[in-house]
Amino acid sequence: MLKKILFITLLSIAGMNAHAQGGYIQYEPIPSQAPPPPPEQQPTYQPQQQQPVYQQQYYQQPTSEPQGQLTYGYIIKSTGYRKVSLKVIYSDKAVYITAVKELSATYWTNLTTSGATGQKLMYNEDYSDKFEYKVYLPVLGEVVYF
Repeated sequence: MLKKILFITLLSIAGMNAHAQGGYIQYEPIPSQAPPPPPEQQPTYQPQQQQPVYQQQYYQQPTSEPQGQLTYGYIIKSTGYRKVSLKVIYSDKAVYITAVKELSATYWTNLTTSGATGQKLMYNEDYSDKFEYKVYLPVLGEVVYF
């Protein structure tokens, strides 16, 4: 029985050894079948064809022209109020008063040289619930709300 076990063990070792060795493979690269490179030539200059130029036109945002209009202004005192006519120019960033006229007067007083500019009323100021702007007019010596 010992001979049979020894024989089977030797046979299995020999089989594993033969199977494990396999064969040796040696790699030999195959030369490429590509054609040989052409002889070197001097590159010739060829100007690039001009790409079509697409002109993009930029349009400037039209600025709003100052709009002049006639409006009434009010001088408010403790005894009452007084109404005056105003020529006002509303531009993008400011409100300019160009002329003022008392209702009883027959002529307009030009204010372009004095530079009367209206100030926007804040929500917590007097009369902000009734008027949008106020301006001090030195010609009248009063604050006018409009």
